[in-house]
Amino acid sequence: MLQVKLYSQSVFYKVADFFRSPIEFRDPFRMTLFDVKAGVLLFPNNALSFDSTETTLSGYEVSLKRVLTNLEIDLLKYNLPNLLIRQNFVDFQTGLGFKYSYSMYRQSLPNQWPQNPPGYDYQLYFSPRLIEGNLNQSLLFQWSPHLYSYLQFNYGKAYISAYKTREGPRYLTQEGNTYSIALGMKILPHAGVKLKEGYGIEIKYHFARFDNFPDPDNLSPITSLDFSSLAISLTFNAP
Repeated sequence: MLQVKLYSQSVFYKVADFFRSPIEFRDPFRMTLFDVKAGVLLFPNNALSFDSTETTLSGYEVSLKRVLTNLEIDLLKYNLPNLLIRQNFVDFQTGLGFKYSYSMYRQSLPNQWPQNPPGYDYQLYFSPRLIEGNLNQSLLFQWSPHLYSYLQFNYGKAYISAYKTREGPRYLTQEGNTYSIALGMKILPHAGVKLKEGYGIEIKYHFARFDNFPDPDNLSPITSLDFSSLAISLTFNAP
């Protein structure tokens, strides 16, 4: 019983000392001007829903056709809690973000589906795209002078489209809310200086489902598109 009590006191004093004594090798991350991310995300096999259980989009089960290019930028991420509580154990940064995901593959539609929008001879292709603006919150912990990791949560508003044409116009659009959680690791090549540019990798899961496409012209049997997906990106940020 005495050993348990002594161990509990030891843990308490260590935790208290950890918060009282600053981590000597680092200054808090007060502000990040921009954080650029580029990578790919993969749609699940069941991302599409149709107006009939017998309808399918032939060829969509091929993984390559479900890969999207993913580009993101976070701007003006600021450590607001640091204004009130001066500590350098963990950092909390709040910022704004922009996300652009698009398919580089134009998939032809089945012959029995409508091929052109009403009044035009544009050929329709299935090629989803997402444009999103978001508010993000990051929790950062620095392991050493040259290495830190972070956990980030995003809440956003997105606009998507499922069809595109060679001429440019896009069809089958919808708007909705998005959520995501990301885990990343970055290397700081220059330690001991205020210029804290970082290079790293990030894994993110994106929650985004868009139901009940408005389709007054009956362009498609697609009724919903699930953008929930796993993304892997290379990242770069500068203070």
